Amino acid sequence: MKILLKIVLLPITLALNILLGISKFVLVFGGGILGVLSFVLFALGIGTIIVAGFSQAIPAFIAGYLISPWGLPMMGAWIIAKVEYFNDWLKGI
Repeated sequence: MKILLKIVLLPITLALNILLGISKFVLVFGGGILGVLSFVLFALGIGTIIVAGFSQAIPAFIAGYLISPWGLPMMGAWIIAKVEYFNDWLKGI
């Protein structure tokens, strides 16, 4: 019975492995690009503080934080980890 279940779940685990590989690739390179953009927004915020004051720079700092490695890429890594955990659980059945 257990072997039959593994045969039935094989296409699902194969699809999840391919999806995880593509997702990790996109996360690494997208995170690098977003890290550079985050630095640009931070520099823009510092320039805005010098020119227009702190209250005008808050949106640049918020946007910079959201695309920094602690913002959206970290959320993506968390989702990938949960899918990977589920895939490992399916393989263990």
